[in-house]
Amino acid sequence: MKLVAFTSFKGGAGKSTSLMSSVSGLVQAGKKVALFEADQNDPLSTWQTNARAIGTWDESCQIYDGSELDVFIPNMEKAEQNGCDIALVDMRGGDSELNTAIIANADLVLIPTSLTAMDIDGAISTFQFLLNFMEANEKDVPAAFLLTRVPTGRQSAAEKESLEMLKEMPQLSARLPQRNAFADIMSLGMLHLYHRELAADPNKRILAGHIEVAVREASRISSDILDVIFPERHVAESA
Repeated sequence: MKLVAFTSFKGGAGKSTSLMSSVSGLVQAGKKVALFEADQNDPLSTWQTNARAIGTWDESCQIYDGSELDVFIPNMEKAEQNGCDIALVDMRGGDSELNTAIIANADLVLIPTSLTAMDIDGAISTFQFLLNFMEANEKDVPAAFLLTRVPTGRQSAAEKESLEMLKEMPQLSARLPQRNAFADIMSLGMLHLYHRELAADPNKRILAGHIEVAVREASRISSDILDVIFPERHVAESA
């Protein structure tokens, strides 16, 4: 089972939203996904509750407690025994024994950040922590920035400057645009299932079209993740 950790020392950078957005594409790719709740605010459990209420949750996707090291490790083993292909971890901020264990076992660490100066500072601090950890422990863990809330229209001078600065950092090619579908994902559930519900209602076809665009954009992030953690997949597609 592959482990993908979403982390940031800065709250509100889009960590949980990025994780939630990536789930649909992974499920649609035929992967059985385990979600690990390590964030003390329990955003994944809230997401699941809201989704179940409107029929937009895939029950093959289970949430496991990852709040403490002594439950995270056995729950990882349980998820693997349950046939999960990928574990997505919504990490809490800061340095801890739990975070160290997650990073040490990760196949990919994603650092979401918007284009604001505060978010970027937090993301760079997080990345520096990862570099220090890898150097101290002689580990080589793939890590990448994931740009969130990227404007779909004209960018401000500050946003252009941020994008230029982030070119020097490792990042996914896919980005999470600034859309209501992503901002509201906590109440919508899994986007591909929400789109299916809307598309079945003739009165909601226009909204369904907007959600379909978001599903495609989120699927690009999922595809980038799959290419990193299953490199043989990328080689096979290129052949």
